[in-house]
Amino acid sequence: KQVIMIGDHKQLRPKLESFKLSVASNEGHDFNRSLFERLQIPRSTLDVQHRMTPNVSRLIRPTYPNLKDHPSVLSRPRTLRGMSDNVMFISHDQPEDHVDDFRLQAMSKSNQHEVELCVSIVRYLCQQQYSPSKIVVLTPYLGQLSELQKALSTDWKVALDELDIRDLANATAGRISPSGNSVDVVSSKSSERETVRVATVDNFQGEESDIIVASLVRSNKLGKIGFLREPERVNVL
Repeated sequence: KQVIMIGDHKQLRPKLESFKLSVASNEGHDFNRSLFERLQIPRSTLDVQHRMTPNVSRLIRPTYPNLKDHPSVLSRPRTLRGMSDNVMFISHDQPEDHVDDFRLQAMSKSNQHEVELCVSIVRYLCQQQYSPSKIVVLTPYLGQLSELQKALSTDWKVALDELDIRDLANATAGRISPSGNSVDVVSSKSSERETVRVATVDNFQGEESDIIVASLVRSNKLGKIGFLREPERVNVL
């Protein structure tokens, strides 16, 4: 007699193998349009958040204009050790890596300058006595995920969840084993090293970490940012 639906259509849409079938293609198929969007029924929205400090929650107010901060988040520390704030942006003009093979371009978006920045930031945070297990490095692209994995493995174990391992294995024709739920890249250092997590934005949705380092990758003369323009992905990030 009654159905209660719970969800958030302003977060990531389902993955499709064909871009032409997606809402973003503007071709009218809209296979990944959510049921919440399709059903014109009354709905209520939660308007108080308990997770983010105010300078984080302000970033998603364009998506949730009526969002309010619960008093419990107002007293949380606003800075990290060794940092001037707990939300910081680094702007640069170093171009993303160029890939000649068109077949690899879909998965191989990467930016070596940002890889080096991420490694330096993680190393600096560890010097401030933050455990690597409290840090997650996020990126939207599998190509960057692979580069981050290789670079971070010099100093730490690198953990990937099984969804990212599967996606990497599919994208690299099975050169990465899909078994297990983490990857430790072989190096000459001790196997007892601490672990840092690396993940794609899509597969990290719904999880949280004390510290997030995000590499957005895109930087080119044409100003193209690909699927980063989608408001749902910006919201999740």
